[in-house]
Amino acid sequence: MAKHGQLDRLPGGIETALPEAERGAEYDRLAKAYDLVVGNPIYNRIVWGCPKRAYDAAARRMLDRTDGPLLDFGCGSLVFTANAYRGHEQRLVLFDRSLGMLERAQGRLPGARFIQGDAFAPPFAPASFAGAMGWGMLHVFGSKSGYLAQLRDLVSPGAPVALGTLTLAGRNPGDFMLRQLYKQGEAAEPETRDDVIAAFERHFTLEAAEPCGNMLFLSGRRPDS
Repeated sequence: MAKHGQLDRLPGGIETALPEAERGAEYDRLAKAYDLVVGNPIYNRIVWGCPKRAYDAAARRMLDRTDGPLLDFGCGSLVFTANAYRGHEQRLVLFDRSLGMLERAQGRLPGARFIQGDAFAPPFAPASFAGAMGWGMLHVFGSKSGYLAQLRDLVSPGAPVALGTLTLAGRNPGDFMLRQLYKQGEAAEPETRDDVIAAFERHFTLEAAEPCGNMLFLSGRRPDS
């Protein structure tokens, strides 16, 4: 599975593909606050118009689509998905840039494999996974195409993929908050649902696009060719 040689194992069992000088990240110190705010069901329902159970349901649907190895490409702290992932630890690889997020995720799902690395230079060989997913990651990147291209490369032809991302949806306070996150440098410039779907379809065959407030859940497959 590994592409760039031996991964380093850190105390506690998390592996890293990054050199020691690059292992720290701004989100490390924000991980606890992220959980308290973003993981709050009231916050999600009011600001984004999407209940936490919708994230859980999307993750469970993805788990049912294949019994092979699965990658969560930007797993964060698993504040939304840990319950869905329980029972599937042995086939999951949870990947994120932030060691602080991974430590919190490991506390929620200790039996899974956690790897720290760069989403634009992931330490995996092509077609390593039978499926991949990314919850709440796509809207963070200015280069959506770059993230999606990496995701496509990491799954086998015909493999299922699933994403959840924030979009402009013609509603407040979600649209306002998304623009504020962009101004603060915490998210890419906001896009509409149609823009995000078009970006997804340049890399995958779209099977479903399900809006939930400002959140958009996408599912599809890597084309066979």
